[in-house]
Amino acid sequence: MHGSKVFSAWLRANGVSQLEAARVLLVSPSSVSLWLSKRRAPSAAWRVAIERWTSGAVAASSWLSREEAALEAELGRVDPWRKKGDA
Repeated sequence: MHGSKVFSAWLRANGVSQLEAARVLLVSPSSVSLWLSKRRAPSAAWRVAIERWTSGAVAASSWLSREEAALEAELGRVDPWRKKGDA
């Protein structure tokens, strides 16, 4: 489910208004409105802040487009760098 729907459901379930969310996240109420209406996705930093504030209920990755999610999945296969000779 897209981040906007998950965030909207979380706000409702926890009795948090868009105004309160804006205050806590240090953004304008119009930014929260744009996020919830899917007219604009939050930047990466705000996605992380939302995930932290909601204790992981609204994952930062839930805001990714299909293309971004596919790329993230592909990049997840990249192995960590190791010095030669290290096991």
